[in-house]
Amino acid sequence: MWRKYKPHLIWMDLRMPALDGFQAAQKIRTLPNGSNTKIIALSANAFVKTQELAMSNGFDDFVAKPFRETVIFEKMALHLGVRYIYEEESPRKSEQDEHVVQLTPESLSVLPRESIEKLYKAAACGDEQAVRLLIERIPLSQKPLAVALTKLVDNMSLDIISDLTLKCISTDCTIAKSQDYSQS
Repeated sequence: MWRKYKPHLIWMDLRMPALDGFQAAQKIRTLPNGSNTKIIALSANAFVKTQELAMSNGFDDFVAKPFRETVIFEKMALHLGVRYIYEEESPRKSEQDEHVVQLTPESLSVLPRESIEKLYKAAACGDEQAVRLLIERIPLSQKPLAVALTKLVDNMSLDIISDLTLKCISTDCTIAKSQDYSQS
């Protein structure tokens, strides 16, 4: 495929059937003009050793899975020198009408400590499904908080949820509550 299209950039998964990403990148690099193509490794294995191995085996960069859309565009801009022009989007009517919560450790204080601790553990472990289940159990009276947390999950930002909940736990920003929403 490289011979046919001669792309400027290739997103190469390190684990592929038949030929792994390391072998494929090395083959491309040995072909005439093969060094002109930028090759970026993609892998679910985000260990530094894997990144170093990729960089020493002909890759120009490394992106760990799961990745955010913005990372992909940033890497293309970096390696290809492209510039993006974005059309401004107007928020949908339902988003305009919906009260948006600025997430802070204090904004989580409306939840029982046990719920915050469970949210922290699930987010810190990267368990998206468990985080979503815990968010679903937040009462309707706290819908803006649930919406804000869901947006973070949708954007693969469990790290932010983990940080916020940890700060809330460590500063004990919760008010003692008897009901644990994650159990209801």
